[in-house]
Amino acid sequence: MTSISNVNKKMLSKNQSDELKNLREHHQNEIENLNLKHKENKSKVNTSHRSQIMSLKSENDRKIIEKTIENEKVLENLDTSIKAVKERTDKEKKQIEQMHSNKMSEQKEIFNIDYNQEKQKQIVAIEDINHDARIQQEKLQRKMKIENNHLTQSHRSEKEGLKNSHLTKVDYKKDQYDAKENTLAEKHSNKIEYMQSQNKKEIVGAEREFQKKSMMKNEIYNKNLEKIEEVGQEKIQQGQERFKSKYEEQAKKDEFVLQQLSKNKEKILNNLKGMFKREVNVELEKDKDPFYQFKNIQHKLTTNEKQDGYVLQIPADKFNSNKFQLTANDRELKLTLARDYDFNKKDEQGNSSTIKKYESYTKKIPVENIVDAKSIQKAYSDGILSFEIKYA
Repeated sequence: MTSISNVNKKMLSKNQSDELKNLREHHQNEIENLNLKHKENKSKVNTSHRSQIMSLKSENDRKIIEKTIENEKVLENLDTSIKAVKERTDKEKKQIEQMHSNKMSEQKEIFNIDYNQEKQKQIVAIEDINHDARIQQEKLQRKMKIENNHLTQSHRSEKEGLKNSHLTKVDYKKDQYDAKENTLAEKHSNKIEYMQSQNKKEIVGAEREFQKKSMMKNEIYNKNLEKIEEVGQEKIQQGQERFKSKYEEQAKKDEFVLQQLSKNKEKILNNLKGMFKREVNVELEKDKDPFYQFKNIQHKLTTNEKQDGYVLQIPADKFNSNKFQLTANDRELKLTLARDYDFNKKDEQGNSSTIKKYESYTKKIPVENIVDAKSIQKAYSDGILSFEIKYA
């Protein structure tokens, strides 16, 4: 019995050693198969990555061409806006010149109207002075006539009185009568001469006063004309100065607008260049980032050793192993690869830019049995990420 048992033990140990060898060989074959599959997947991923890089480069070239076309359109719009500003400034300049010429013509017309009014007033004043002088002359002439009449009447009355006295007093001597007559004649002639001299003096004085008044009126008239001309010249100079100042201000404003437009143009071009550089750098960084190489998640779904659940295996590096998540709902597994993308960069001028994104890849895997979402277990070993989930 002991020999049979020993033989059985040897047979069992031999069978166990053979099974272990077979298992080891099977395990080694599976490892080799996995390595081959991993290499094939890696080569496929590399080829797909290269094709994607080429497509991205072509897309980047296309985007750069589109952006250059848009920039050219923006530059054309800026040129048209600058031309419009120049045309508007020329129109405003012409309008200002037209307004200035209109104002000058209006001021000339107002000056001519004022000048003609003042001239008419001076003519009327001179006519009034002449009329007053004629009235004074007529008054003096009437006065002289009245006095002459009065003198002639008094002479006649005295002569008649003398004649009467001569007739009544015949005994008067002829000499006395002649003497009295001579004295009376002398007195009469003296009075006439005195009255004539007085009348001449009055006429000369009136003429002198008239001349003085007319000279004063002419001086006032000339002064008014000079003042009107000075005021007109001052107004013309002021209008010219205002026009010059307005024109200079408008020219300064137009120059400032053109400078601002050129500065804005340079800023827009620099911003567009910086944006293109940032986008290209971001795309290049994305090409280097292993996260973006997962365009299609390769997986292997098998049942576990206890036949009470599924095992999902994914080839992945350690960097991306924490980015995978598995969820389950009824007869469906949902595998996601997600992360927050944070890209910081500084350009040559020291300007910093930050791009933050959240991107994810999702793959839904249908299964035959209903699974328990709470039983998911995660493990990573030798480049293989494994998820084990039990049946419900």
